[in-house]
Amino acid sequence: MTGFPAPGQAAIFRAPFPGEQGDSRALLLRAAGRYAHCSSEQLGPIAAGPWGKPFFPQAPQIQFSLTHSGDWWLCAFSSHPLGLDLQVHRSHTPPAQLSQRFFHPDEDAFLARGGYRDFFDLWCAKESWVKYTGRGFFDDPADFSVVSRNGEFPARENAWLQMLPFAPQYSLCLCTEQPLTAKFQSL
Repeated sequence: MTGFPAPGQAAIFRAPFPGEQGDSRALLLRAAGRYAHCSSEQLGPIAAGPWGKPFFPQAPQIQFSLTHSGDWWLCAFSSHPLGLDLQVHRSHTPPAQLSQRFFHPDEDAFLARGGYRDFFDLWCAKESWVKYTGRGFFDDPADFSVVSRNGEFPARENAWLQMLPFAPQYSLCLCTEQPLTAKFQSL
């Protein structure tokens, strides 16, 4: 397996998403093969960590995080742990109500100051953080913040949260240990 991006880079593959679970697995295998320049057989099976984060036991040098929302599927790859999340800007519940119930008080205060216009960006940053840690939302989302105590967003100690441009009405965030340059590729 060769052809990985240079250090300091992450490859993000994107594809329209029809919405079937099997389609996500097929897209993951296709993207991982392109990223590592190998076949899915060389990657081996997909396993899950203790909190459900998928990985390739036979290819631990390939770190990835996948996400889908609305009409899109994306997967980020790097040689270092990362978390990627995409959120379509759609909710049946008012953002203020969700924020007050589920977010850390620092996050809710940040959102309230801006009239909750950054709600989806913040939600996306929280999701990318829990994907980065591999724990998912096994911890209460109100117990941690992606807003610093002095109101900076996105901010998380010991991690780099990077809002990436994507499509109108979508938020996309990449969480890594250090800043990475994201290179998008279509599948």
